Amino acid sequence: MPVVLIVDDVKDVRDLLVRIVKLGGYSTLTATNGREALAAVTAHDPDLVLLDISMPDMDGFEVLQALNAIGDGPPPVYMMTAMTDEAMRDRALGLGAEGYFVKGDFDIDVLLDTLADRLAM
Repeated sequence: MPVVLIVDDVKDVRDLLVRIVKLGGYSTLTATNGREALAAVTAHDPDLVLLDISMPDMDGFEVLQALNAIGDGPPPVYMMTAMTDEAMRDRALGLGAEGYFVKGDFDIDVLLDTLADRLAM
């Protein structure tokens, strides 16, 4: 069963994303910050990462850059944020994120379809 790492500093958001991802039939891991995310990727090699951008200490862009430096490269990363800023989306995609979701403004079915399409590869 594919494993999705959910990285968000807000517990309610993490919990909601865990429930959504499990609806798709996937296992989940969670991290509350960038350092935990990097450790989880190294220790557990998840199949996909849902990564918040705005986090204290180490933001999602810094995490993505650190993931890109890991050996064979990172698992697919989809950035998530509450901001609708196109420049942030472009930056995330430019750094190698495979997609970008705006929290509170995405359809659950679209997220699950994206996971299904990407994890079926």
